[in-house]
Order: sequence, then C-alpha cells, then structure tokens
Amino acid sequence: MIDEKKLRLKQLIQERCIKVLDHDVALSSGETTNYYYDIKGLFDGEGLNLLGEIMLSEVSKFNPKSIGGLEVGAIPLISVIVAFDYYMKVNRTGLSGFYVRKSIKEHGLQKKIEGNLQNPVAIVEDVMTTGNSIKLAIDAVKEQGPSVVGVVCVIDREDARNVIKDHIRYIALFKHSEFEKFIEEQLSSRRK
Repeated sequence: MIDEKKLRLKQLIQERCIKVLDHDVALSSGETTNYYYDIKGLFDGEGLNLLGEIMLSEVSKFNPKSIGGLEVGAIPLISVIVAFDYYMKVNRTGLSGFYVRKSIKEHGLQKKIEGNLQNPVAIVEDVMTTGNSIKLAIDAVKEQGPSVVGVVCVIDREDARNVIKDHIRYIALFKHSEFEKFIEEQLSSRRK
C-alpha cells in the first residue's frame, strides 16, 4: 500500500514541485541551479495526506519520541506527520513536534527551539542538498541534550558536498536521480 502511495507522491512531485526555469536560482546551500524542488506544491489534501503517511512510516523506523527540523521548510512536514500519527487507529506512537529557529527572536521567551522536544529525536527536511540546514537542526537539538537518531527527507539532491550523509542514518523518500530523466526532458523541451 505504501509503495502505491509513494508512486502517486512521485507523480505529484513531477507534476507540481519540479520547477524547470529559464534562469538560475540560488539554493540555501549557495549553489545555483535551473531546476528547483518546490515541495510546497504538495500543500493540499492529497499531497499532505501522502506526505504524512509516508513520512510517518519512514520516521517510525528510528523510534523517535519527537520530530523536528529547521524553520520554515520542515514546519509543515512536522505538523502533518504528528497529526497523522495522532489520528492513526493502530500503531500510534505519540510523536511530538518541534522546530528550530534560524535565529532567536528578540521578544517573548527567546527560544531557539519551539514546541515539544523529547528524547530521542528524528529530524525531517523537505529537500536536502548539502545537509547544512539539517546540521543546524541537529546541533541545536544536541545543545539541549537529546540525541538525534536519524533524518528523513522528501528529496535528496545527492550533492557530493553533503555534510550529514556519512555521519547519521538517514532516509530519503526520493533521490534526485529518480527525477533526473524527467528534468532533462523538461530542459530539452524548453531549448526547442
């Protein structure tokens, strides 16, 4: 059942989330590219349900008590995974969620981590390029004491400069190589 849902999610990513451009855009890693994975294209009922169920299935392999990641990209993923876990009739794990701020706000409680951080932790991410956003989240969690048991991302861009892939267990729902032919076809059709 998950395999069928993963195929549908892949189709939705191709239809809605891969942006092939006539110009280069900058990624958070500093790299520039003429294609972009915009996971926000999945933010409707079908896309979020698929993400929630599939991500929860993968996150559960690490047996975390809480999941989190760096703002802003991880926040919708965290929310849908925790909600999906809560509404499950069986195998409910009781996950809590948190997110890591890129910078501490100057008002309120001035926290770096917002939400419910419980040990052990899994980190979630939409698109992983160099892994720097994931590393920031991991470092912030470790400063608070909990251990990070794994990472789950929607798409791994398979960048050779990835700083986390050899240092922590991680699962990618999809790898860039799975979309490479589709992207090349899109680029070719634009050149004609």
